[in-house]
Amino acid sequence: MKTCPSCGVKMPDMFQVCPRDGKDLVPFRAAQPGDAQPQPAQANELKQEHTVQSDELRRQTGLLSAAEEFHQKSDDEFPVLPKDSLLDNRYRIVDLLGMGGMGTVYKAEHVVLNKTCAIKLVHPQRFDQESLQRFKLEAKATSMLQHPNIVGIHDYGVNEGFLPYIVMEYLEGKSLEFTIQENGPLAPQRFLNIFQQVCDGLSHAHKHGVIHRDLKPANIFICVENGQSDRVNIVDFGIAKLIPQQEGQEITRITLTGEVIGSPLYMSPEQCSGGILDARSDIYSLGIMMHEVLTGQCVFDGTPTQVMRAQILEAPELRVYRMRLSEDMKDIILKCLKKDPAERYQNIDELKEKLHDLTSS
Repeated sequence: MKTCPSCGVKMPDMFQVCPRDGKDLVPFRAAQPGDAQPQPAQANELKQEHTVQSDELRRQTGLLSAAEEFHQKSDDEFPVLPKDSLLDNRYRIVDLLGMGGMGTVYKAEHVVLNKTCAIKLVHPQRFDQESLQRFKLEAKATSMLQHPNIVGIHDYGVNEGFLPYIVMEYLEGKSLEFTIQENGPLAPQRFLNIFQQVCDGLSHAHKHGVIHRDLKPANIFICVENGQSDRVNIVDFGIAKLIPQQEGQEITRITLTGEVIGSPLYMSPEQCSGGILDARSDIYSLGIMMHEVLTGQCVFDGTPTQVMRAQILEAPELRVYRMRLSEDMKDIILKCLKKDPAERYQNIDELKEKLHDLTSS
């Protein structure tokens, strides 16, 4: 481990230069009794120094502007891979694609196969034993899913014993979240085409014992490939959970009793209350998503605590947007949003069949 003598950020040994201020990194040494502490004025001065965006700093670090901007806004310590650096001596970093709660995603290239891919790197502050178990679960669960509507996993590992990563299929396109932000609610036929593909991908995952647990428009990727418009890929099974299989097959559970993981706007009542989840939880999340994609509004709104309370206790009030929420579609969404999982569609194929009936009508 190395650290910056100026700002104190910690980085893996593969780095030579601090991504914040361009200073040479030195071997990390834990604080010792009697070490001088930075004075407030010095700390403020250092924080101001982090905002310097000189051409020399960009040249020294090779970092992308998005990563630099993130450092200006965040005091959290996490690794930013320099452009053209090598991960595990196999993957050359090409571009920064995005940052999320669990990790940072890069466009990369396999230096031997000359193949473009996407790499998800877990933030160090997430790297405790539980997070590592969750990360390994993501890799294991998703790598065994082979379906046109689920992003492919090619490789995974832990670089230098410090940085867990997953190598994924690289996709060209936009998330469903960005699509509706850019274009507004979807027309019914486009909506049906997209969500039938989502159902296809989830059906495959559920039949292999994997539920997503974080379905939301940001995790539905829309791309154009081989002339097919709106080809759907479900991404980020980062908080996926393996469903216990039949015939006594045991699968490790890493979720603590009462732990809540997910995005409150799309979480099922049982997920909000820390209950046991199965495929019907994903069906609830799909109902929330379908309503938003057709109307431009979430079913429930407010603070995370208020939304979670509403998911558990309040009856959904569906909104209408330019007549795109037909009575049949309302009935489908309301069935998905039943508080009791036993009253929802019992599997994703039942929901897909209902959507297919709308397409044929």
